[in-house]
Amino acid sequence: MWDTDPPTEATTITNLAGGDYTISIIDANDCLTDSTITVEALASPVADFTPIWTERDSSVWNPQGTDFLNLSTGAVRYEWNFGDGNFSTETDPTNEFLDPGTYWVSLIAYDALGECPDVDSLLIELVPRGNVYLPNAFSPNNDGRNDEFKPIGLQINEFKMTIFDQWGTLVKETNGLNEGWDGIGADGKTAPEGVYVFVIRALINDGTVYERTGSITLIR
Repeated sequence: MWDTDPPTEATTITNLAGGDYTISIIDANDCLTDSTITVEALASPVADFTPIWTERDSSVWNPQGTDFLNLSTGAVRYEWNFGDGNFSTETDPTNEFLDPGTYWVSLIAYDALGECPDVDSLLIELVPRGNVYLPNAFSPNNDGRNDEFKPIGLQINEFKMTIFDQWGTLVKETNGLNEGWDGIGADGKTAPEGVYVFVIRALINDGTVYERTGSITLIR
């Protein structure tokens, strides 16, 4: 007999809560023996995870894959759904998302009995790696077409550009992508037609530094 509430007369019992139990056993000769056992309660699993990001590229798409760190407790088996048609049963998986975008990633954590699973989900956004695009000529004649030398940047955190004439004289300096060069020199005069040298330094969203020196043709 088990000292459950109510007492249970059975050779096998299931679904016991954690704690100490006394078993009373009566043999064929009506001899009574008591024994105490301790049932250890299994903690319910708690699912938890995080993508493994560095400080600067917390949402930059990496074609080599995104790593996930499993922080679950009380679990021994896992099922991952990355929201892109890919699945995994690894503890700490890596998933290769084919394209930038927004994905619901979910993790199901199971205990040793496979009961009482817990689920954790996280919406992650993977943005493309930043880049800078440059024209090779411009014509500041106020016709509304290519009137500025203005680089286009995607996912750029910092940007600086300096422009020099063929004698090395500084004619323009900018500190952001919102400002281009309209063909007016540092002295406020119209710069003559010709080839100019630019130096660009930009901080990309994945933490890398983009540096480029090149030439731009001013056409009038």
